[in-house]
Amino acid sequence: RGGGTFDPPVEFAAGHRAFDIAVADVNGDGALDVVTTGNAAAFSGINVLLNTSADSVVLRSSGDHSPAGAPVNFTATISGSQVTGVTAQPTGAVSFFNGVTQIGSPVPLSAGTAALSTSSLPIGSNNITAQYSGDNNYVPNTSTVVIQAVGQVGSATGTPTSSANPATPGLAVTLTSAVTSTFSGDTLVPTGKVTFIDGTTTLGSATLNASGVAAIQTSSLAVGTHNITVQYPGDANFSGSASTGFSQVVVLPDYNLAASPTTITVNPGSAASYTINLTPTNGYDGTVTIACPSSLPTGVTCNTATIGAGQKQASLTISTAGPTGMVIGAPDVNQHHSDPNLWASLTGVGMLGMVLAGDWKKRNRRLLGVMLLIVALAMIIGLVGCGGGASGTTGSTGGAGGTAPGSYVIKLSATGTAGTNGGSTVAHPLNVTLVVN
Repeated sequence: RGGGTFDPPVEFAAGHRAFDIAVADVNGDGALDVVTTGNAAAFSGINVLLNTSADSVVLRSSGDHSPAGAPVNFTATISGSQVTGVTAQPTGAVSFFNGVTQIGSPVPLSAGTAALSTSSLPIGSNNITAQYSGDNNYVPNTSTVVIQAVGQVGSATGTPTSSANPATPGLAVTLTSAVTSTFSGDTLVPTGKVTFIDGTTTLGSATLNASGVAAIQTSSLAVGTHNITVQYPGDANFSGSASTGFSQVVVLPDYNLAASPTTITVNPGSAASYTINLTPTNGYDGTVTIACPSSLPTGVTCNTATIGAGQKQASLTISTAGPTGMVIGAPDVNQHHSDPNLWASLTGVGMLGMVLAGDWKKRNRRLLGVMLLIVALAMIIGLVGCGGGASGTTGSTGGAGGTAPGSYVIKLSATGTAGTNGGSTVAHPLNVTLVVN
């Protein structure tokens, strides 16, 4: 014990027939170890008893990061012996150092523990160690370094994330960002507010929660690509920081149209039916109306097709007009002019009348009736013969009107409503071809 007395003896196994003993620092840790050997006649090998007493000094801080001028508590715990049979508690004192500078006075151990409180640490990063002085049973030892940050340290503002990317116009998008300490092992969390910025336009501010996370919701982003950043001004413990840019894309719901088939051949008076197929993009859910142009080829008409919300097809019918009916004339069998025929007929009637006038008394009335009938028939035949005004055959005349043969490009126009998510209302062109034989 250093005062003329001894601790109670402790026995350790030394192997079979121990012959010699030596004391030395075998492993170079500054503590003496014990070595024994067997005798030459019955060699039992070499036994080494390492001195592992007081080999553990654990240093802890009340907080790895502390505001400038605030007290910090350090606690050092000295472990007892790990040698079987040694039960004595370590005694002595612990000295605390910042680098090579001692902090305060040595602190005596109590139940293997020593504590120190200080508020004099300089701003910045401090390397704190605890050094155990040792006693009659335990050798001196030093803890590993604990880094203590004092005052403001760096912060890191994380790149924001989005609840929807790409998004559609008017959609409420949640933007989230976290702020963390750049000090390794820091237990403090940044506090205060962060500001979300779209290019140079402020979208809003939000307060950091207990985990250093903040979020805002916005539905004001226009169609296009937005460079979103987050700025943190700092607090008493952390300096300010800014995130890197994040691209938030806002796209316009739209649609594509295609006709099936694109070309149809018909005869005049027939109709062509086209199927109009709609493919939505970015969630388009409006109603689309397809109309023909106001100016169409002669005799061509078409209906207006509508593709309702959530539907993908509509039928468009384009009709043509056939020609009007044919006019057929009778052949002209009279090869003479009408006027001479008429005069000849009249002359014959006059001459016959003169004969009958002079001779009517000589004949009876029945004969007179027969003669008049013959004259009437002759006049009818003459008049029929003089009906044509020109020689030759009149023949037939072709039909008029209808859709003329040819190939026609019909330029359709489709207009959609905005739907529930602000879709495109710009007119979409679509062409189909109509061939008339």
